[in-house]
Amino acid sequence: MQALLDQEGCNIRLVCSHRLHAAANFKARRNFVPVFKTKKIDFSEWKQFLISRQISRLFLLGFMRIVPADFINSFRPHILNLHPSLLPLYPGLEAIESSFQEKAPMGVTVHQVIPEMDAGDAVVQSLVFEPKDILEDFNRSSLMMTFREHYVVRRVGEKWN
Repeated sequence: MQALLDQEGCNIRLVCSHRLHAAANFKARRNFVPVFKTKKIDFSEWKQFLISRQISRLFLLGFMRIVPADFINSFRPHILNLHPSLLPLYPGLEAIESSFQEKAPMGVTVHQVIPEMDAGDAVVQSLVFEPKDILEDFNRSSLMMTFREHYVVRRVGEKWN
């Protein structure tokens, strides 16, 4: 989120969050971007709200939930997701942990969201570590993944504006 907010000319019109105290909410407000918060995810409510605000493109960042096909199809092909692995390797949760433990290539993917989880076409993939280069310390490896996520999000944001 911060990577997009820092980008000159980036047109973020709304942040939706089910995590009431997420850092993205505070960052958005600091940049005068409205925040729609709800404790429970009601996709039909979110869909109506987004349509009423004429929001047609969505970028899912840190949104680790299964999104219903009806919601996805309402915004397709304009929903992207950031995933912390080189898809199709390690879809779903704990992708960083799995690739680290298995000493597999580590990287990030931004992909089109389709009803099948983490199965949409890749828009951008970026390798962070080859297996021989993976750091011994998981926390340092994870931090390097975060830095690469910010870089990739900025690249995609530049193309999407």
